[in-house]
Amino acid sequence: MLETCEKISQFDAVVIRNEASRLLDQLLSERQAAEQRMAESGKRDLIKTITGRSSLDQAIQQTRDMIRDMDKLVCQMNDELASEADLESLDPMLIGAGAVHAQ
Repeated sequence: MLETCEKISQFDAVVIRNEASRLLDQLLSERQAAEQRMAESGKRDLIKTITGRSSLDQAIQQTRDMIRDMDKLVCQMNDELASEADLESLDPMLIGAGAVHAQ
């Protein structure tokens, strides 16, 4: 999530989410290449041996979590925009109804 109080546009949120998706693709590719290099060299990933997860596995999970959070943010932004649009479409009706009652 963003650490600042700065507002971002829905477009920016989608761009960030798409960049995270591209990063995830790169991480998955790098993990596959790293596992292949380790197998070819006969070496083991000590971090994975100790923790059960490689550093790339951890980065992949963190990126997936970030994408999930960004998806939620974009959905929330869509809902807020839809709510604002609904309110804006109601305003003329409410104003007209108020004028009738005021007479």
